[in-house]
Amino acid sequence: MTANHAAGFTLLEVLVVMVMISILVTVAGLSLGGASTQSELDQRAVNLRRAMQNAQFFASSLNRPMGLDLYPDGYEYVEYLNGQWLALDREWAPAAAAFPDGIEIVMPLTGELDFDGSAPPELAFTPSAAHINPIVRLVDHNHSEALDIVETGPHEIAIIVADDEQ
Repeated sequence: MTANHAAGFTLLEVLVVMVMISILVTVAGLSLGGASTQSELDQRAVNLRRAMQNAQFFASSLNRPMGLDLYPDGYEYVEYLNGQWLALDREWAPAAAAFPDGIEIVMPLTGELDFDGSAPPELAFTPSAAHINPIVRLVDHNHSEALDIVETGPHEIAIIVADDEQ
């Protein structure tokens, strides 16, 4: 009698090889850390846009001016109480945010930020949603990339790629 064996791989062998290849590709993708800088800048821009939208919501909900004090390396929520701007110190308030080295906030319209706290915040929202300076730029100096966060309409804030790094 002769054995009837066809040359080739079984379905199980093919599946095992595909699983091993997918594991190797996943490990290789996770080990490439340098490719994640743009996504870090994108994520920080999304977080800042969300903070601006939150400040708008807080202003209309609490019926008083709210804002974001901007610093080169982050931002914090502020509220207008008793004639002065104070850090938003409430248990439900979001915490201040800090950016990693190399990512910085700049204000294209003014070119500088006020750090002494005496002036209104760089982004102030009234209960009617009007702002004082709705344009913010996030710059990644390590990779010469920048994103602008701009108002595109009432209660609409968009993130766009900046034309040039400042």
